[in-house]
Amino acid sequence: MSPAPSHELSLRLIELLEHAEPTDPEVVEVRSQLAEAAAAEGRGEDAVYQVDELVKDTLRELGPEHDSTRRAIAARDAVERAVGIV
Repeated sequence: MSPAPSHELSLRLIELLEHAEPTDPEVVEVRSQLAEAAAAEGRGEDAVYQVDELVKDTLRELGPEHDSTRRAIAARDAVERAVGIV
């Protein structure tokens, strides 16, 4: 499945953050998708920044074993592959 356009994901994230925390599972999923979409659109620097912040947030708030942290780390891995870091 290809990522949704960044604009659509950004709007969804804004909507979610009106009522949820940045590490809520649904928010983490949208943040992950947004970073992956940025990488797919050729905005590597933006994608790496977004996903690094997401991983920091989930590690700090949820710990390394939480499913949302694992999703964030998977997104970081995908972004790094997409932009040629790994």
